[in-house]
Amino acid sequence: MVILESTGHYHTPVIQYLEEQWILYILLNPSISYQEKKASLRKVKTDAIDAYQLCVLYYKEGFEPHKLRGIQLLDLRNL
Repeated sequence: MVILESTGHYHTPVIQYLEEQWILYILLNPSISYQEKKASLRKVKTDAIDAYQLCVLYYKEGFEPHKLRGIQLLDLRNL
């Protein structure tokens, strides 16, 4: 299971690789993780701390893995 934040179009190649390898992932809205970071007393920002906080958020909120959407559903959504 991989947990990552949506980062505009920069996360797209990572997600494409995860889908090709059939690896489950959770794509979080950055505003959700930002609200969680604001609640923390420590304001230190490192990759390790960010990764740890994403994991804590996953276990606290119980997010579901990202579901692949079919082309028909995406077409309907665009209509």
